[in-house]
Amino acid sequence: MIRKSIRILMVLCLVIAVLLPTVALAESTSVKTPAADGAANIRSGAGPGFDVVGWGLNGDKLEILSKGSIWYQVKLVKNGRIGYIHSQFVSMSGTSSAPTTGDAGRVATNFASSRVNLRKTAGTSGEIVTSLPSGAKLIILETSGNWYKVRGLAAGQVGYMSKSYVESGFSGKATGDVNLRAGAGTGNGILKVIPKGGSLTVLSVGGSWSQVKYSGTTGYISNQFLSY
Repeated sequence: MIRKSIRILMVLCLVIAVLLPTVALAESTSVKTPAADGAANIRSGAGPGFDVVGWGLNGDKLEILSKGSIWYQVKLVKNGRIGYIHSQFVSMSGTSSAPTTGDAGRVATNFASSRVNLRKTAGTSGEIVTSLPSGAKLIILETSGNWYKVRGLAAGQVGYMSKSYVESGFSGKATGDVNLRAGAGTGNGILKVIPKGGSLTVLSVGGSWSQVKYSGTTGYISNQFLSY
């Protein structure tokens, strides 16, 4: 009798587990635009070349489903619409979640399989936070003697890395036909046009514009047309 009761209880637990709704682990946030009555496009893919599937008004609640370096996959809470939004239009607890700005760099080692330690403090005695592989993309936040304070773009880890293992710039692509300008802003002269898919080197990342080098020419492009 006891064994039969245990079996019945186990079956009931399995049924309840199946019927209970899945708990979403999405991160809650909201749309943030420069204007109080502004709106941001929600697109079908991560880039300005994808169709607009909806709009998020300033302050609309979002759930972040996944994060890229510039575009986030989100769910618009008010209507359940899922799509991609540029990270510059996403705010968390009143602060921008746009990628950290600074000079662009990458981990450089003699062997492709090597990894470099990222430390809590500047110096070989600093506790190791993690290790990053050769070629890992970095944002250089500040300099401390022979060390850089950096942020790894892949997972967002922040720590210190010896300058001897960091080289300037990392690879990127244009997500659409975009003007390469002499300065950061549409009021600056056009140096050339980078075609969609054009490979370039990112030299520094700004809040809305980044400095890049394309086909031997250095200039600025809008982050809305940049992927890395």
